[in-house]
Amino acid sequence: MPAEATAAEAAMSADATPAEAMPAEATPAEAATPADAIPAEAAPAEAAMSAEPTPAEALPRKNEIKSVAEGMCVDSMEQPIGSDVQLYDCHGEGGNQAWSLNSFFDGLIENKFLSMCLRVVEASDGSPVRTATCDENDSQQKWYQANGSFMLNINDQSDKKCLDMDAASKKLLIKLCDREKESQHWAF
Repeated sequence: MPAEATAAEAAMSADATPAEAMPAEATPAEAATPADAIPAEAAPAEAAMSAEPTPAEALPRKNEIKSVAEGMCVDSMEQPIGSDVQLYDCHGEGGNQAWSLNSFFDGLIENKFLSMCLRVVEASDGSPVRTATCDENDSQQKWYQANGSFMLNINDQSDKKCLDMDAASKKLLIKLCDREKESQHWAF
């Protein structure tokens, strides 16, 4: 072999297996398709596959609660406990937009990063949703998710209330559940 031979060329021999023929730093994909073997016209398609999705195609990121109607996310707005909760452009950074439902039925919608939960002021139609110290015994923090909606789970409630939002202010509130109302549908 000439002195210019690389380690990869040296490793390749007639009796070498494909794994032995790969340089240590190469991945199986790199070994299977040398860079000079990719046609030039494949490069744009490869770049398109790695591009970010358009906003219309974007799904909620992990732990975001995204309004189907507005395409915006539930956000505590970095306000103290007791403040109104509203929608804001989804940023994917977690923090004030990182929410989780801690139980499928009878659960808290919790932001563990900020140690706060979503709570309705009262169980009446139009009541605002605010941040609160998480309390599993507080019935006004009990939610369950069904059919793309978050419903308040209060046993003595004759009419079910769902998480909704005011279109003008983007603030969260509860309203009588209505499956036809897009503002009550959430991607989570």
